[in-house]
Amino acid sequence: AISFSTLSVDLDFVFNVFGDVVRRPLYEESRIDLQKKQNLETIRRRGDDAGSIANIAANQLLFPQTIYGRILTSADVNKITRNDLV
Repeated sequence: AISFSTLSVDLDFVFNVFGDVVRRPLYEESRIDLQKKQNLETIRRRGDDAGSIANIAANQLLFPQTIYGRILTSADVNKITRNDLV
């Protein structure tokens, strides 16, 4: 999700910048790598939380063969490249 907050006097300027960001994102390699590292850490830690384990199991049971029942793995994250996002 993307959003912005601004003073009304700055709305035109901020809205133009916002539009530019939405239409022409940079997808900087360093930012992609940071997000991938954060996702990998989340995947690593999800086994430490009983609620997360239960949620994953419930989603697999309730939504088999759908995106909602699919579990994101480290291999999935590692396969993502900048070209996949552009």
